[in-house]
Amino acid sequence: MERVFLAEVHSPDFAADYNAASALEAMRNIRQAIENRLKDPARYEARGATNEIDIIKAPGQVKDFGNYPNLPPGKEQDIQSILTAANNPHDPKQAAYAQFVKNAIIAATESREARLPPRGGAGFDPRLTPAWPGVKGS
Repeated sequence: MERVFLAEVHSPDFAADYNAASALEAMRNIRQAIENRLKDPARYEARGATNEIDIIKAPGQVKDFGNYPNLPPGKEQDIQSILTAANNPHDPKQAAYAQFVKNAIIAATESREARLPPRGGAGFDPRLTPAWPGVKGS
């Protein structure tokens, strides 16, 4: 799922006003949407999906991920560029890219409870909000 996040969410080079917290929220929103689609895959044209990868690979779900883990060269290169920047101490945005990659890992591995705001608290509640702010458009 991390590769989906790295490919679909605005990276530190996308805008001058890049915000790591917003990127993490966008990644969490994507994960929640994938999990929601898994609950009723037929409704989202992913009939027969039994796990997150099935949803990601289903036609019309995540652009260029239909043959996952094999991706088109351009998409693979985009992801590789992010990983290279995150691991290059000479890149001026290395810290931002390292955090971007870390956020992708967090969003992919944290428990559902960790993603929910406290009861009565403000913030993103994936049970109520279907939007994917910060996600790249087609």
